[in-house]
Amino acid sequence: MTDDLPRTRGERPGADPLVALLRELPPDLPDVPDRFERVRAARAGRRRRAVLLAAAAVVAVVGTAGVLARGAGAPSFLDPGPAAATDASTCPQVYGAGGVDSVDRAGHPWVPGSPSVPDGGDRLVPQAVPQRALLCRYAPADGAEFRAGATAWAGPALAGSVVLVGPLDTLAGDLTWLPEERLGAPRACTAMGGPTTRFLLGLTYPDGVVWVAGSADPNGCDRSWNGRFATGTNLGRQLAATFDAKTWVGGEAWAVDYSAEAGPCWAPRSGRLGQGRDLVPAGATSLRVCREDVAGTSPTWTSVEPAEYDRLLGLLDDLRTSEWDSSCSMLDPDAPTRTTYELRFDYPAGPPVVVRVDPSCRPAVMSGDRAADDAGPLVPEIERLLAAG
Repeated sequence: MTDDLPRTRGERPGADPLVALLRELPPDLPDVPDRFERVRAARAGRRRRAVLLAAAAVVAVVGTAGVLARGAGAPSFLDPGPAAATDASTCPQVYGAGGVDSVDRAGHPWVPGSPSVPDGGDRLVPQAVPQRALLCRYAPADGAEFRAGATAWAGPALAGSVVLVGPLDTLAGDLTWLPEERLGAPRACTAMGGPTTRFLLGLTYPDGVVWVAGSADPNGCDRSWNGRFATGTNLGRQLAATFDAKTWVGGEAWAVDYSAEAGPCWAPRSGRLGQGRDLVPAGATSLRVCREDVAGTSPTWTSVEPAEYDRLLGLLDDLRTSEWDSSCSMLDPDAPTRTTYELRFDYPAGPPVVVRVDPSCRPAVMSGDRAADDAGPLVPEIERLLAAG
């Protein structure tokens, strides 16, 4: 029977063909457990590499988001800011934390805690009227000494406090519309020396509390901050007047040097929430148009009703704007005449918006954080409004 089996190559006649076939089989496979271990090790290595890459991506995204969020007033990823405040019924006995006058590298002033109200990073204070307002004033201190952070001196001591009797609706209107400070925006300030008086305003709401820090400094340049939202508007003089009056001094009443001689379009405080996006945020209810000729003629101005300036608003909205660095370059510095315009838009509550139009400059249209290079058809429309008034 074995002679009927096919012979393998090189097999001697009479040899066992089964043995010959077995000899030509491939080498034995590794033990099953050993193969499984190799597969498991390879898969584990791939998982570890994937986890490391994902973690690196999360850190990069979160870090970038933290930087971008600063434009919205939120603390950065590296500077989380203070913890949420839970009480605003009493004043801290000492201003600052261990002699440190700021909580992050942006130089924001110290607050006892960040807002615990919803959307506390969207505005300096909520639009709602607070139930209670506590104003704390601290002993004047030299800024350089305070920022030194000496352990022997924790910070300015509390010099007094007052619970404001009102009008708290005016307080809300004045502060809720203050403009957001753009991260990295230039700040033009004088450099006079002298002591700074620091204030903390503690506001209590049904759903949380907000602390606002403001300073009366010699240059009127210190920013205001609630732990998550910063505004370049200095509140020092208004808070000082309010403390003395024991009631909120709103509108323009706190500006003791304000007078009509400054011009109908001038405002002791201008700039409004939303100017980081639009030249003129929505909601304006009146307009003053002013023209001044540098050659020496008297300024002219007129008041315009909302129905009459719709076209002007449309022209402003159509301008292509970019971030403004608070400067402009003269096209012809030696020109014998120069005409500039100011457009003051007022609102039911909060600060006005002042748009400056200077065709001899680049940019030619400036408002808040936005600017446009070309005044385009604005000047003919402004002149029409002046003539109609």
